[in-house]
Amino acid sequence: MREVKCEICGKSFSRKTGGRFCSRDCHNKSGRKEITCPWCKKEFTVRKSSKAIFDSCSCKGFYYSSLKNGIVQIKSEKNNIQWSDNIAYLIGLIASDGTLRKYRKCIRIGSKDMQQLENVQQIVCDEITGRKNKIIPEHKKVGDKVFITNSYQFTSKVFYEFCENIGIMPNKSLILGNIDIPEKHFSHFLRGIIDGDGNYNILRREYKTYKVNHIHIRVISGSFLFVDWLNEECTRIFNIQKGTIVKEIRKAPNHNKYTLFWSNKRAVTTLLEKIYSGDSYFLERKKNTIDSALLENKEFDNLRRMQY
Repeated sequence: MREVKCEICGKSFSRKTGGRFCSRDCHNKSGRKEITCPWCKKEFTVRKSSKAIFDSCSCKGFYYSSLKNGIVQIKSEKNNIQWSDNIAYLIGLIASDGTLRKYRKCIRIGSKDMQQLENVQQIVCDEITGRKNKIIPEHKKVGDKVFITNSYQFTSKVFYEFCENIGIMPNKSLILGNIDIPEKHFSHFLRGIIDGDGNYNILRREYKTYKVNHIHIRVISGSFLFVDWLNEECTRIFNIQKGTIVKEIRKAPNHNKYTLFWSNKRAVTTLLEKIYSGDSYFLERKKNTIDSALLENKEFDNLRRMQY
């Protein structure tokens, strides 16, 4: 008997005759090599004689399709999704302006604002897929008018199932209800909702002695269940007065539109402070609108004080 070291694991073992490996597992590993999939960046083992470079046929298909479309995998795709401020903001955009494809693990977000889709592109790359897909221009015809818009589409089975688990589903426009959002990320989710299907309605009032901008925050949806849940959650989390829900009846059956709006000054001020706190993604066009209105209100207040 003589002591030898295993060439794979380095473990010492005794053999009567010449042996290079301490076990069958080490023997099997000796004929294998570790490689990294060029698409998903996952490490896996193959036989040394194998010419395989992809972890699966799906990776191979996505890789060559992406090369054709100019898409490059920058870093590894996430195997699980963790809640963050940016993920909550993205969920808000998907709940308002996004679509989950019914027969594919694919998510699409449409917007006329290029900056919003660039924000989505960066969040998806950093926290979900590790790659940047192209933003695609689209032409939509409504009646006699043609509108130019853009869309961003990406595929992720993990994120698609994450959306389904928290309450977002395909064909959600009229049936969307409660969404399971952690309370500490709710303000970022609300900012995503407003940047998607919301707006700021500013009404300037001129009185005899002063002027003021009345600011209304509005969220529009085809689902009453969703706006009612959103109203209740904002009231509970931010301790503000309830908003008002207005129903707009349309000609097409079951296609009514619901508008949730807050007009109470304290409620509006509290919501704006919460949704724009910290360094996060937001739609500059809408933030600039609200910033200019708030600045004008300060100037109006200063003039009013000087008069008295």
